[in-house]
Amino acid sequence: MSVLSWADTHICAAHKGDDGVMHGHTWRVRAFWQYDERPIQHRKRFLERTCWTMDHTALPDNLRRAEDIAAHIGGLVAAVRVDVWRDPEGMGATWTA
Repeated sequence: MSVLSWADTHICAAHKGDDGVMHGHTWRVRAFWQYDERPIQHRKRFLERTCWTMDHTALPDNLRRAEDIAAHIGGLVAAVRVDVWRDPEGMGATWTA
């Protein structure tokens, strides 16, 4: 049996849509790690610091989709799963290692 710990935060950022028009969203971000008795608060702070680098910015073209954002964050925080979604639109993506 496997147990995962998770923490979440958010990113408010702009990106270009498929039509090339710049616009913004608030993405919720939840990262999961294999439970290993480390305090989850440390991982939450690491996730928040990582996401702050993207918060209130214009994202590059390679990070304009939830799928791309999830994979990018997953690699940076060494997670086993990252969910990225936009609540108002009810859409998102899940990346797994």
